[in-house]
Amino acid sequence: MKDKFSCFLHPKKDDYAEKSLDDKCPECNLPYGFPLLEDFMPEIINEYKIVQPLGRGFYGATYLAERDTKIRTKKVVLKIVPKKIYQLFEKDFYNECRTHVEAAIEADHIANVDDAFDEIIEFKNGENIDCYVAILDYIEGQTLKSYIHSTVLIPVQTIAQIAIDCLRILDELHKRNLFHNDLHFGNLIVSDLKKNNYRIGEINGAIKVYVIDFGSSGSKSQSDPEKNRLGDLHWVAKILEILSKKILDSPNTSEERDFRLALLLEERAKIIFPSVSSQRVFSFDEVILHIRQVFTQVTSPWKDPFELRSFKDSYNAQTLSPWFVPYLLVDDEDKWISEITSRGPQVITGMRGCGKTMLIRALQFHARATPQNETEKKEQSNILNRLRKDNYLGIYVSCTRLLDSLGSHEQSLNSPFERLFVAYSLEALNAIRHLRELNSNAIKSDAFKIIAEVVEANISNCQPFNQTTSEYEIEKSLVSILNILSKGGQNLKISSNPAIVFNELAKAIRDCSHNWSSTYILFLLDDVSTRFLNDQNIISLVSSLLFQSEVCAFKFTTEAQTLEMVINSPGNIEQARVGRDYQIFDLGEQVNDKIHSNKNEGIAFVEKILFKRSLYHSGHPKNISPSDLLGNQTLQNIAISIATESKSSSKKTIYHGITAIAGVCVGDIGDIITLYEKILKNWKKNTPLPISPKAQNESYLELCNSRIFDINRRSTKLFDFAESFAEAAHHLLVQSYKRSKTANKLRLRQYSSIFINISSGNIHEQNKQVRELIDAGIFNFSGGPEASRTNRQGLNPQQQYKLTFRKIYGLNKHIGLSQSDRFELSGEALEKWLSNPKNGKEILIRNLAKDTIYTEVDALDSEETNFVGDKGYQTNLFDNIKFPETNKKNHEDNLAFLMDKLPLIYPQEISLSAIKKISTYISSYGFEEATLASAKNLLSLKAIPAIFIEFDEIGQKESIKKLATKVDLKYSEVNYTAFDLKKSIVKASTLLDITGIPQSLIFKLVANSLNKNGEISIALTKAKKYYPLNEDITNILDKSKESEDKTAILKSISEVLKGEGGPYKIIPLLPVETNYSIRRVLVAFASAKHERLYSLLDEREFDRIIIIIPKGNSSRNRLARIAADIALTRFNNCELHEIDEDSVDETIKFIALQYQTYFINQNFSFEIALSGNKIQALSAALVSQSLKINQCWYIHPSRWDTKRFTKGAEKTIIYKIKNNK
Repeated sequence: MKDKFSCFLHPKKDDYAEKSLDDKCPECNLPYGFPLLEDFMPEIINEYKIVQPLGRGFYGATYLAERDTKIRTKKVVLKIVPKKIYQLFEKDFYNECRTHVEAAIEADHIANVDDAFDEIIEFKNGENIDCYVAILDYIEGQTLKSYIHSTVLIPVQTIAQIAIDCLRILDELHKRNLFHNDLHFGNLIVSDLKKNNYRIGEINGAIKVYVIDFGSSGSKSQSDPEKNRLGDLHWVAKILEILSKKILDSPNTSEERDFRLALLLEERAKIIFPSVSSQRVFSFDEVILHIRQVFTQVTSPWKDPFELRSFKDSYNAQTLSPWFVPYLLVDDEDKWISEITSRGPQVITGMRGCGKTMLIRALQFHARATPQNETEKKEQSNILNRLRKDNYLGIYVSCTRLLDSLGSHEQSLNSPFERLFVAYSLEALNAIRHLRELNSNAIKSDAFKIIAEVVEANISNCQPFNQTTSEYEIEKSLVSILNILSKGGQNLKISSNPAIVFNELAKAIRDCSHNWSSTYILFLLDDVSTRFLNDQNIISLVSSLLFQSEVCAFKFTTEAQTLEMVINSPGNIEQARVGRDYQIFDLGEQVNDKIHSNKNEGIAFVEKILFKRSLYHSGHPKNISPSDLLGNQTLQNIAISIATESKSSSKKTIYHGITAIAGVCVGDIGDIITLYEKILKNWKKNTPLPISPKAQNESYLELCNSRIFDINRRSTKLFDFAESFAEAAHHLLVQSYKRSKTANKLRLRQYSSIFINISSGNIHEQNKQVRELIDAGIFNFSGGPEASRTNRQGLNPQQQYKLTFRKIYGLNKHIGLSQSDRFELSGEALEKWLSNPKNGKEILIRNLAKDTIYTEVDALDSEETNFVGDKGYQTNLFDNIKFPETNKKNHEDNLAFLMDKLPLIYPQEISLSAIKKISTYISSYGFEEATLASAKNLLSLKAIPAIFIEFDEIGQKESIKKLATKVDLKYSEVNYTAFDLKKSIVKASTLLDITGIPQSLIFKLVANSLNKNGEISIALTKAKKYYPLNEDITNILDKSKESEDKTAILKSISEVLKGEGGPYKIIPLLPVETNYSIRRVLVAFASAKHERLYSLLDEREFDRIIIIIPKGNSSRNRLARIAADIALTRFNNCELHEIDEDSVDETIKFIALQYQTYFINQNFSFEIALSGNKIQALSAALVSQSLKINQCWYIHPSRWDTKRFTKGAEKTIIYKIKNNK
């Protein structure tokens, strides 16, 4: 490392050039570092024995020395400076020592000077130099210089603490009006404190930095203190940069949180350490605050302000941070919360989307610890008082996160109780941290050790925690244990049965705070669903956790159909009983009843949900309510519009109004939010209000078509169930209207449910088929198991169900929105319906009861239209609309530091000069015509020694071998299955031709080469045509011009040759790491082969999906955008961005921007899907080499159509890629 040094023998006044210690003085030919070298340094100075050198500054050198006294051997630090230097610079050494002594008085980080003297010092090489000597206090520890030169990774919290302490040193000097001239890394000691001296409240209280010498003081201009401070800040920035570099240079091996914190420290350094003196210079306290905020951002995210990027953002409450739940939850007077906070185990049930997760997360400590009103915002003691009255502490884990395992639904769970135990322990640490921020005295100082000890005591064979000294390290260890468990760590087992170990954990949590000493611990377990876990897993999991306890209980959420399974009592001995073993709260039924029992209350409830979201969404007009935006229309008028035989144009305005959006809901609140979001997007902002019926109706149909398309992709049989039910409901509505006209009495039949009784045939198979319908989301299970047991006495409650149709699946067939009529099926008719849904319409109509009419009351169908919104939030009339300013935070200015980490890319036209320095050519025997063309283009310029990768497909093998023989090419072959990336075939100066190499291999080879060699050259020859062909797609797009249903286009595309076929296998390309509590963002690429992306999204849940869509107007690009649009409708929290699909620079810059937004600033895990082309796969590899990417997914088709994958070849492009130094 270079720095400024003066020669001990030949100092020069104006020599401030940076040198290394090994550089030699031009006059004496001695290295500048000779006073520190073993063969040169003195053995004795006066009565002090030199133990070891410490460092060199511009003027002098420092040593650790010892002096024997009559009672002990005293260690000191000796600083020596040749007298020549002081004479040259006209400085007074003893005056400087006195200044140092004065500076150390009451200073916290400055070592004192005990004494000073002058001495002719004899060096081992025979030199005798007349020097000044200062005796400084010895501080035990390492010099900062040795920290920097160490090969060991320094924990990021230690890096931050070093920077903060250095800033405090500078602050102490500046406050004393001292301006150091020689504050070098060798003059700073990082001391490891004894446990009883740990500093409370520091990022790393186990260390402390001292300055043992701050050089010649007062030599800087005191007339410009800001300029001096600016230089000091740059010096601290250098420390941050050097220490963080070790973490940032190893993204694949660095722990996720460390990497994020290191990036944040570097980003913050760019902001607070300005490079030009004309900018405002931050005070030292401000910089310390900035560094602390980095850790707060990662470890205390509940302090972030709440904002929705889109209206439906986080409508799946699993994607919502718990501290934001109170902002969105609608629960008048906490009625539902009070229902689920009773002691003892409880199951919160209801259909998908009814708000179970939102409700159970409202019990989470972070949600309860969030200010609920202005009084609590102003005074935190009010929050603490409310928490004491609650007398419960909720900690939350989701099955979809903790227990998900890609593609292994049918397998038994791996160590579920161990994983839950560790996960809840992690959550307990977060709750401890949150309470400590509310009241620093509320948490015991050893709280994190209490949690560590209970894990160590109850998980056998886990690594002991006795060496971990900080909460941060224990947290990292727990995440590491979760990773081991998720990968099948069989030796880690709970020490006793779940009832005992979770009781022990609850007691330990209570012991962490006096506030919690009698608090009831609620273990909140979300989404115990057959969508994620098989029956046996659920039975085993739930039955073991349905225990009674004085200190804790589990609260589960699940869908009603899951609860219909046989749930055993603890010990798996007998069927669990409601009331004895657990309680049930059916939220789905509560929501459905809330909406449909009283019209005004129902619409007010729906509007409150939408209104609460509108407050935190920048795109929603602030002075208008949802009811004023939508207008109103009765459900009866909607039904009449459907039933009236009129022109098709009138059918384009059917569904609209606040009552309609409430009517669509059968308890699935998520559909309401998604639908409202679509209406807002389709609204042309300058048009009058309410939003036009046409625009609203289009939104209903877009959402419906998207859901139908998704069902059809999964199973045509499921599609037939949805379509036939909707067709039957529509037909009967029209027929009832015709009969009403004849009878002169309006009675419209609006069928929305089926009551089924499984009474014959294969009962097990019929139960299974009914569950599949509910799991698929086409029908909701209504009434719940309690209703079955109490209302249908004498019958087996497991064989009778009421299924409510999810109306969103029938809107394209124009069904009514009222819940007033139901079908009934049993026996042979039910068997026929379940086995032959294509004939469902006829079966349902044929089996209508002739003598009995089943009519249910739906208050929403009332003729009353006097709803005007809730007075608590009714806003001004819509002629005063004010749209919020679109003040989106732009990260472009702060992106430079990330871009500096990404490899440098130099595109080149193919030429001899482009491959002049290439020593090895790596290609493949790929099956595309472009693979052969690429080899011809490159090898015609230069016969480079080659390696060809061979695959199962024969491909272009024979043609390429003939070419190799023709140009007298030396080559070898390697099978793709025999790859060992630890012995990479990619050496320095290699040209990798990715034309015929699959994306997974491109990713691995490129990342591996850059990691080992720091550079690689890439060749790519694009094909002229890709399947599906532009012309085939154009025909379908032209035929579909008049259709408003985009999903119909994708259905038609399924009949076109695509060059590959499913099912697709999802393959992780990076080591699998599990941090269940971190939200996930996916960056994916839209392409004409849309099934690749859809297959991944079928398998894995993400909190945010960023889809890159291609620019250009080719039919393939248009199809990619259509597929992305449908994904936008289908998936929550999805957004689209247009980027040139052939630009590596644009793609990696965009990914870096998303990385900064989500990974760095919002603590998301960052994943990439290789769902696009090879340029995009290359871009993903380049990013993953430089940044910490949590996972990269390759979507592998089950078959390739080698004859119809691509056609022809275009020109070859070469990319020279180097790591950015």
